[in-house]
Amino acid sequence: MLKKSLKNISIKDMYYSGELSTRAINCCLMEDLPTLYDVVTYFETGGSFLKLTHAGRVTANELEKLCLKTLSRLKDSNEKIVEINDKIEQKELTEDDFHRLISKKLISSTELLNFLSPVQKNILVKKYDELISSCSNRTAKWLRVVDFDYFVHNYLLEHDNRLRNIRNLGNKSFPELVELKKRLEKEIFNTMHLTEEIFSREKLILEKGKWIEDDFVYHYYTQYGHMPMFYIFERELKSNPSRDMDIFFQSYPIFENDTPLSSTVLGVKYKISSSRIIQIKNKIFKDFFSTSNPLIKEMKENWFFYMKLINDKDILWQDDDRISRIIEQENIHFNREFILQILAIVSENTHTLLGDFESEEKNTIWKNKILIPGEVALAFNFNKFVTDIEYIISIRQTEILSDIESYILRSPAWKKYKSEIMEEVMRITRDILKHEFGLSIVSGKITISTPTFSMLPPSDVLYGILKQNGEPMHIDNIFIEFKKKFPKHKYNNPAQLRPLLYQHDLITHRGRKSTYMLKEWEHIKSGTIRDTIIEFLDKQENPQRIEAISNYVLQFFPETNMKSIRTTLYSDHKKRFIRSKGGYFSLYNKTYNDGTIETVTKNISNNEFKQTLANLEKFIWKNWHFPFPDSTNPDEISLYTWWRTQNLNLDQLTEKQKEEIEEIRNQYKGIDTERDDYEWNNKYNSLINFVANHKRIPSDNSRGIEKLLRNWHIKITNDMVNKRLNESQLRKYTKIKEIAKQ
Repeated sequence: MLKKSLKNISIKDMYYSGELSTRAINCCLMEDLPTLYDVVTYFETGGSFLKLTHAGRVTANELEKLCLKTLSRLKDSNEKIVEINDKIEQKELTEDDFHRLISKKLISSTELLNFLSPVQKNILVKKYDELISSCSNRTAKWLRVVDFDYFVHNYLLEHDNRLRNIRNLGNKSFPELVELKKRLEKEIFNTMHLTEEIFSREKLILEKGKWIEDDFVYHYYTQYGHMPMFYIFERELKSNPSRDMDIFFQSYPIFENDTPLSSTVLGVKYKISSSRIIQIKNKIFKDFFSTSNPLIKEMKENWFFYMKLINDKDILWQDDDRISRIIEQENIHFNREFILQILAIVSENTHTLLGDFESEEKNTIWKNKILIPGEVALAFNFNKFVTDIEYIISIRQTEILSDIESYILRSPAWKKYKSEIMEEVMRITRDILKHEFGLSIVSGKITISTPTFSMLPPSDVLYGILKQNGEPMHIDNIFIEFKKKFPKHKYNNPAQLRPLLYQHDLITHRGRKSTYMLKEWEHIKSGTIRDTIIEFLDKQENPQRIEAISNYVLQFFPETNMKSIRTTLYSDHKKRFIRSKGGYFSLYNKTYNDGTIETVTKNISNNEFKQTLANLEKFIWKNWHFPFPDSTNPDEISLYTWWRTQNLNLDQLTEKQKEEIEEIRNQYKGIDTERDDYEWNNKYNSLINFVANHKRIPSDNSRGIEKLLRNWHIKITNDMVNKRLNESQLRKYTKIKEIAKQ
C-alpha cells in the first residue's frame, strides 16, 4: 500500500516544490517516468539513470539519491503509517495526524473517501459547496464545474501547484484555491469526528434543508416532529427589504399590534400616487396569498401538519385554541387574522375563509375571521347572512331568529339548497350569531351569549375593568378580572382577549409588553416606545441627538434606558429612522429646514469611506475582533457605529463600496463580533495552552491562574451538559479533552 501511494506523487509537483531539477524532470518525462513510483521502480529493477536520454553523471546521481532517500523513508515510516491507518479506522486521528496523512500522501484519495459514510459524504458535499460560495464570483463560477469527488481525487492530496490546472483560473485565484483546499481538509477531519448530536443534526439539515441550522427550528423539530412553518415564514418576511413588500406589510394587519395605513398615507410616505400604492398592494396580495407563494409551494410537505389540525368538517375562528398554540409554540408575532389567512391557503381544497383581507378592502362587516368547510360555502352565502343579521338587529327584530331553522330554510342567502348540508349550515350560523353578535338561541329564545352578569358585549366588559382599575393593566391581570365576572366563559387563555381589546374603540395598548389602557387617559402615554420617538421627531424642525430623544421618551417610559432606545432606532423593521452625520436621528419621510438629510452612508466620499474602512481593518488586525458597542474607547465605538451603519444602509453605497464591505465580511468571517464570544475564546485559548503544555486538565487543588482555569473548565463542562454550548464551542471543548488524553 505504501509504495503504491507513490503513484500519487507527480514528478512535476516535485519540480514545483524544488525537489527535482529541470534537467532531471525532462529526462524522466522523455523516458515515460511521470510519477515517483515509476522512477523508484525503474531504480529497483536495475535500470541505470545514465541510460536516460540527455542524462549525465550529475542528473543520474540526483535521481539515484532521490530513490535511496524515498526507499529509506518508506522503510522507516512503515510502523508509523500502520499506526495512523489504525487510527483512521477507529476515527481517533488528531488534526496533526490527519494533516501529516494528507501532506505526506500516506493514503490515497479513494481510501480517504471510503472511510466516509454516505451521510458524512453528503455533509461534506454541502460544506464543499458552501466553501465555493465563499470565494469570489469568478473563482466560484469555475469551481462549480469541479465536483467534490473530482476535487478530492485530483487536488486534495496533490501539491498546491496542481490547483493551477483548474480551467480558467489563474494566478489571481490561486491564493483562494489554496485556502479552500486547507479548509476542505479541516472540514473532512471535523466531519469524521462529529459528535452523535451534531451528526444527527447535520443529517437532518440534509433531509429538511437549511432551516434546521437555526437553533430554534432544530429544537422545535426534535420536540414536535415537524417544522415551525410560521416561525420560518416570519423570518423570511422580515428579511425582505423591498419597498413593495414594505408597502404590503403596512397595508394589512400582518404583525401583532401593527396598525394598517391607508393608500393615501402610504402614497405620501413613499412619494408615489395612491393609485400606484393600490396597484402594488393588489399585485403583492395576488402573489402572496396563493399556493404559488414560494414559502408555501417549495415547502409544501412541511405544511401537512397544519392541514391535519383542521378536519374536513371543522370550523376555525381566529381566537381558536389551536391558533393560540401555534403562536405560543412557534414564538411568532403574527396577527391571528394573518395566521388564519395562511391556514386558508394551506387548506384551500377543503375550507374557505370568511372575512379575509380582500373582503376588508371592500368594507364588509366581519369582525372576526372564520374558516369553514368549502362545500358549505359553495351552497350558502354567509356574507349575505351576516348582512341580514346586522339589519335585523338594527330594527330590533331579533325575535324572528328564535326559530333559527325556519329562518335558515327561508334565507335568501342560499346559493344552491342542499338538504344534506343543512345541519352544517345550522351549526355555522349559530356559531356566527354567538361570535359576531353575542347572541345565543336557548330553548327557542334569543339571549345574550355571555353570562347574566352584564348585558354588555365582552369588549365593553374589558373597558369597564380598565375603567374601574384606573391605570394600565397587563393582559394577564385583565384576564383574571374577566374570569371573576365570567367564570364559565369559554376563554381559558389571556391571549384570547386580544381581539376583544383591539375591537374596542376606546382601548389602546402601551408599549409592547401586552399592557392595555384607555385612550381617555391623556396623562398616560399610549403606544410603544417607537411611537413616542416618532411623535417627538415629527415635532422637531431638525434632526435630534440620542440624548434629546432619550430625555423625551424616559418621561413616559422610565423603565427603559438610552441603550435600549438606541437599539429601537436601529432595529425598526419598517426603516422609519435615519441616522445622520454627527450622531443625529431623523424621520425617513420628513423634510427638514435645510431640505436634505445627509445620512452617514448616503453620498459618502470614496476617500472618506476607504480611510474609515482601512481604520476598521487595522483595528481588527490589532485586536482580532470587530469593534464592540460597549467599549470605553470612543474610537472603537465610532468604528462600531460606522460599520453597523454601512451594513444597515447597503442600498445607499456604490457598487464598489458594497464589494469592499462584502470583502471585509468574508475575510474576517471567523472573527468575533460579540464581546461574550471574544472573552469566551480568550479563556479557551488560555485553557488549551495550559492543557497542551501540561497534558492534563487543571486540578482541583490548583492555585492562582491554574485555579481560575479549573473553575472555567468546570463552567464549560456544565454548559455542555445543559446544552448551552454552540457547535463551535462544543468542537473546541472536545479538542481540549483530546489533547489532555494524549
